[in-house]
Amino acid sequence: MILAFHNIGKYSRPLPAENDLSSKKIKNIISFFHRQGYTFVPIKEYLSGHRYKTAVITFDDGYYDQFNTSVEIFARYNIKACFFISTSKIGEMWKSVDGMLINGISSTQIKSLYESGHTIGSHGHSHEIQQDSNFFSEDLKESIKVLVSITGKKPEYYSAPFGVINKNQYAILKETMKYSFSLGRIGMICCRNEPDFLMNRIPVNNRDTFLRLRFKKILFNI
Repeated sequence: MILAFHNIGKYSRPLPAENDLSSKKIKNIISFFHRQGYTFVPIKEYLSGHRYKTAVITFDDGYYDQFNTSVEIFARYNIKACFFISTSKIGEMWKSVDGMLINGISSTQIKSLYESGHTIGSHGHSHEIQQDSNFFSEDLKESIKVLVSITGKKPEYYSAPFGVINKNQYAILKETMKYSFSLGRIGMICCRNEPDFLMNRIPVNNRDTFLRLRFKKILFNI
């Protein structure tokens, strides 16, 4: 089971968007799956075949709060997560769907996560839905180049912005990455016959109750 998160923070106000979770919420989710008998493992261990009653935490985009808040939580629970980074936003400001400005993660923080045993993956460079295969290929190459300059290692995993890819882009990914990660059922229609390459994830947001998480787990056949 692979969980997909976005923003996380110590909010003292109403959460600004559906994908923003408080630190308390993510702690409760971790505790919930622990009670269900799940162990949280690094993504590489999960992909090597250790999938029974194991779970992985992933983050998309690359926000400052993912580093600032998650480090404390993951140290407490001994969790190693995977962070999919949009490299054009490193050290820059993100604009959320409701117009809020969010700090992007810095290259120093990405390096710190990597050196602490977390996995760094690619979320593309521009964070755009791309229909042109040539643009997609160049965008992916730029993302890889930036991440290599920070960690010294080529990323092996990719998640598409908004979970959207087409068949041609999927073929490019198969030549470049070891695994690609979907967001729920998005992006799986054209590629559903590739279970050893495309990994499905459960998207988690602040509306999810424990009952909804149980339903999502069944819905996504995880």
